[in-house]
Amino acid sequence: MWNINMSCSRYIKSANYQSFILMIALLSLVSCSAVPAQVNSTDKVLKPNFVWIISEDNSPQYLRLYNPEFGAVMPNVEQMAKQGITYDNAYSNAPVCSTARSTLALGVYPAQAGTMHHRAFVKAKYKSGLKSIYQLMKDAGYYVTNNAKTDFNFSNFDSIDFSASSPSASWKNRKNNQAFFHIKTLNTTHESKLMFPASDMVNKPTQHDPSKVKLALFHPDTELFRYMHARYLDLHQKLDEQIGEILTELEEAGELENTFVFYFGDHGGVLPGSKSFANESGIKIPLVVRIPENYQHLVTNSTVKNSRSDDFVSFVDMAPTLLHLSGLRKSNLHSGQAFLGRDLAAKNKYVFAYADRFGERYDLVRTLRVGDLKYVRNYLPMNPLGLEQNYRYKNVAYQQWRNLYKSGQLNGIQSAFFQPKDTEALYDLSNDPEELHNLAKEPQYQKDLRNLRQQLQQQVKSIADLGFVSEAHLERYEYLDSLQLGNDLHTKINKMIEAADLMLLPFDQARSQLMKNITIGSENEQYWSLVALSYFAEQANELTPQIKLLLKQPNTSDLVKARAIEFMTRTGQMDPVSALTSLIENSQQQLEALEIMNIAASLHDTLGYEFDISARPEWSSLPIKSAVDYTTKSYQNGSVKARIEYLKTPWSSDLVKLKNKNINKNPVQDPIDVIPSNSQVEVSL
Repeated sequence: MWNINMSCSRYIKSANYQSFILMIALLSLVSCSAVPAQVNSTDKVLKPNFVWIISEDNSPQYLRLYNPEFGAVMPNVEQMAKQGITYDNAYSNAPVCSTARSTLALGVYPAQAGTMHHRAFVKAKYKSGLKSIYQLMKDAGYYVTNNAKTDFNFSNFDSIDFSASSPSASWKNRKNNQAFFHIKTLNTTHESKLMFPASDMVNKPTQHDPSKVKLALFHPDTELFRYMHARYLDLHQKLDEQIGEILTELEEAGELENTFVFYFGDHGGVLPGSKSFANESGIKIPLVVRIPENYQHLVTNSTVKNSRSDDFVSFVDMAPTLLHLSGLRKSNLHSGQAFLGRDLAAKNKYVFAYADRFGERYDLVRTLRVGDLKYVRNYLPMNPLGLEQNYRYKNVAYQQWRNLYKSGQLNGIQSAFFQPKDTEALYDLSNDPEELHNLAKEPQYQKDLRNLRQQLQQQVKSIADLGFVSEAHLERYEYLDSLQLGNDLHTKINKMIEAADLMLLPFDQARSQLMKNITIGSENEQYWSLVALSYFAEQANELTPQIKLLLKQPNTSDLVKARAIEFMTRTGQMDPVSALTSLIENSQQQLEALEIMNIAASLHDTLGYEFDISARPEWSSLPIKSAVDYTTKSYQNGSVKARIEYLKTPWSSDLVKLKNKNINKNPVQDPIDVIPSNSQVEVSL
């Protein structure tokens, strides 16, 4: 039981006058500290404190708590677990910080809220009453402090009005006995800590023995990968020391037993192939909640200490959970539900996750886990997971992995990272936690495949998934509320999803609808139908005349033309270099040019094409209205520069041979300069 004087003061502050008089009368019989902790009337009991300790870029397998044989010893986290609950199936929903943090802050799926792209070039905004959990808690009287990372993908920061947000922000500056909610981010395990030179293997030995670490099966078993893994385990022990300091600080202030302490990762990571990918190593996180003695009654009548839960928990559930424990109702806009507290709704039955643009690398992946089965839908299957992204490949292990692939020194499992993906995949995580064996074509799993496919289709349609709308189009579209934009475009987005899903059918069944979409469909239906046709490749050669006509039509958008050129390239009917270069260099919009460069990058990495592209000066000189705009513009400029430089680099000789083999002896003869750039065409979503 906490300090008597503090307890009495808290009770008096929160009680009405009559309750105070009654309490004075009772003091002759019993001390204030004996007031039953089980009192459930939230207007007479001060609300608990909350602390979120967030570590960057780490997955559960690096902790002994989750991986007894190979995980790092973390005594402070393990002690927290003994005093609370360890969650074995916790997810960040997104595998990268800004998208995951936006999910955490808003409690809404980013594809619905418009926050799906990492460091969004088009920031979402809200006028619909959507508020962050930080603002909701502050409105409820909490002192809300953030130390110190923000990194959100929406622009109206009035929806996040912290009491204090800085590297020095502390819960200690609150009013006397004011309940607090403190967010502490620790970057000790951030991927930047693994951006070291290869010489460190000699100059900076690790505490953990590299020969005894357990590598992922999709990683090459090299000295470098083993050293990096061991070094990352060392960082987890430093992280644990920092967590211990936070717990000690709370204890010394007399607040530890008044405070729910949540420790979790901001997403998975961070060895190559994890962070930024919607696989288990990218989205599964450690989550431990320490239950305070003085507020255990808010959780259950029986003990919960030192327990484990296999419930599905994800970031969309965090905001509803804090509100529930505070005696507040969740917002009707929240996608999730409370996972801790009394009188909970039914348990979550699934986890929905997503991966979109990261830096200059575009992708669109949606996943759904139900029980031990996980369904993965790759909407851009031609793009390898290992498609170039400049920041990722500053890591020397990423570089080594790719070089080993280029030189043919990897096995099939290790090589898959650099090859086009399956359109859909099904994994049994109980037997295949690394998602190495796709069961989508196994006869005994066809019923499961159909059910999960249908559930995911319903999910992306129900939320009006804005990931299907080109980011370049979002920039052109004037809107005041991202949620409302999704509602307004709901029918059109569903048609995009249906066009994209044509690639799940046998070509003979998809042919007629693809033909219809190409000839009379909307721009967006044309775009996603062309993506499907590039997946079908040679099977769809018979539609070449219609696609050639589409390329020559004056009202065809540049993004559609780029996808048409990709199809012609993947079917061996066109060399794309001059065609895509012309579209990019004549584009009036930087984001549109970047999206087309992403198509070029996919052709570069899978077929060996090289592109020498010049940036338009006006791309980087557009007017800037605010500091947020300046930062966003800097990210855009950096992404474009990185992509232009990379597209000039040669790939392996084997890919060049593959490229030459795939080109028909009688390629399309139409000069590419007759395909005009059409970036000035008015875009209608």
